[in-house]
Amino acid sequence: MEEKPFRASMVFQSSALLNSLTVADNVSLALREHRTASSSEIPPDRARGARTGRHGGHGGEDADELSGGLRKRVAIARALAMRSDLILYDEPTAELDPLLTEEVGKLIRKIQESRKPTQVVVTHNLPLAERSPTT
Repeated sequence: MEEKPFRASMVFQSSALLNSLTVADNVSLALREHRTASSSEIPPDRARGARTGRHGGHGGEDADELSGGLRKRVAIARALAMRSDLILYDEPTAELDPLLTEEVGKLIRKIQESRKPTQVVVTHNLPLAERSPTT
């Protein structure tokens, strides 16, 4: 079993992206800052994973150019890039319309099914909480 440098990662309500950085740089920021990987060692697909769903993308966009839904997905991609065993979400659907709320909820469930981390979701959104996986 590979040693993981991070035990927990966090998806903040406000996304907590640095607007002066690109999507790719935001996703890989913690890995570079903690020197667990250099910029050249971070696979580009980890950054491109931020642009899931119908929007595509390359990770080269500036964070300040993103919509609220894309900012949430980039924040989730940053948490996934850390490959931690525990992901904490603080109101992941705050300020999103119902369609984007559903997309983010599906993404959280997909992460649970595919990666199986422990996920703690703090939310006031009852439909999201009711559909969240319990395993």
